[in-house]
Amino acid sequence: MKRPDYLAARDYAGLKTAFARLMDAIGGQSAAARIVRVGQPRLSQYASLSEEHADCFAPLDAVADLEAELTSRGGKPLVAEHLAELAGFELTAKDPARPAERSWCAAIGAIAQEFGDLAGRIGTANADGAVDQREAAECLREAEELKAEVERVIEQLKASGANVVRGPVRVHARGDRG
Repeated sequence: MKRPDYLAARDYAGLKTAFARLMDAIGGQSAAARIVRVGQPRLSQYASLSEEHADCFAPLDAVADLEAELTSRGGKPLVAEHLAELAGFELTAKDPARPAERSWCAAIGAIAQEFGDLAGRIGTANADGAVDQREAAECLREAEELKAEVERVIEQLKASGANVVRGPVRVHARGDRG
């Protein structure tokens, strides 16, 4: 039984071609067969443009495994990229420069550490009753480091989609709901 065609024949052929390119990028069919759950003959059918194998496409788990291998080597997910194009989208990598999100405990701990450093520096600078220019510069550096940590937490909150409370906030003592 032939499946209904939702895409043009060239688009289905493009999927097969993208899969063939993926296998080539991995090192060929035999290299791909060592990674996925299907053998080399079946992989050949997935990439074949012949009429005999027109309805034979790679399963998603095989594509995912091969693309994971390729991206771990610095390559692009070729089939996913083709699918995105077919759907009218552009596939882009996540920003690798974006730092991994810290836990909230680590973020607050970093702020506490910087605050402690600033308080210690101010205490040391003022120990003799006067703060000289060098001591003021050191205190300013510590204050800037504290500010940077606070700004990192603010950005982390914004990135997490934290709800911002607008208007006055009422705090109740235990048992007081009035």
